[in-house]
Amino acid sequence: MGVIPGCEGRFGPEGFDESNIKYYVALTPRPEKDLVYGTAGFRCNNELLDACCLRMGMLAVLRAVSQGGPVGIMVTASHNGPADNGLKLADYSGGMLDASWEKHCTALANTDDVVSCIRDICRQEGITSALEWEGVGPSPTKRHGGVFIGRDTRDSSSRLNELCKQGIKAMGGHAIDIGVVTTPQLHHVVYSHNRHEGEWASVDGYFKKISDAYLILLGPIKDTNYNVTKADLKQRGPLWIDCANGVGALHLQAESTSHHSRPNPNPNPNPDPSPNPNPNPNPSLLFSCFSHSQTSSAVP
Repeated sequence: MGVIPGCEGRFGPEGFDESNIKYYVALTPRPEKDLVYGTAGFRCNNELLDACCLRMGMLAVLRAVSQGGPVGIMVTASHNGPADNGLKLADYSGGMLDASWEKHCTALANTDDVVSCIRDICRQEGITSALEWEGVGPSPTKRHGGVFIGRDTRDSSSRLNELCKQGIKAMGGHAIDIGVVTTPQLHHVVYSHNRHEGEWASVDGYFKKISDAYLILLGPIKDTNYNVTKADLKQRGPLWIDCANGVGALHLQAESTSHHSRPNPNPNPNPDPSPNPNPNPNPSLLFSCFSHSQTSSAVP
């Protein structure tokens, strides 16, 4: 596929540049402690992740080239304490990174010779073309090396996000920063973009897709446009959602406007478990979006 529309963040050399990679690696030495990429990606104290994030930006470009289209990086440590952070890759499919590439993540994060490791990965995966460009037409990394990047609300996430971008830049790829999002939103954007899902292929499209599905779930469907009558809405009690002071609160407030609902102006951290605690029966959905805090654990 070509350059991703709206990718204003594209920057860096035209293709793989060994001297450029060495330059960035020298600026960000790796810690003495080895890191291991597992099911949750990398996760540890944020001060150990600078070199890792730089290098995973590079690896993400290689993975995108191998798949022929964009992948994703999410900077988050889920429910870990605020001093921790982490990074995980979303594959071209929109799912988790293929398990066969986890060893490449670990190897590149811990190597003392980044360029040789990158060349080894390219040979193993049959993508040596990613390292070859003769100056005619777009390079492989510029043509296919798109990476969507999202992050949570931790204090360290912006710093680590920028290091991922530097790694992408060093490989001649292009970064698409989608800002503070939940992990499912990052996966959704990759999935929908690579399946050409039109108006769903964005962070706003995430809300639209869920809203469409939610209105179907509400039922009964009055017409093919999934319109639900006010009488239908009055019969339903509120839905309370605890966002645990994380990034989810920021986006659930926006989501609440998508399907005949309103945010709760006075959220109660201990909502009444009775069938209908809301004295106003009009809203079909009453969101309890507890305000987010950077000092609290962030929701992925």
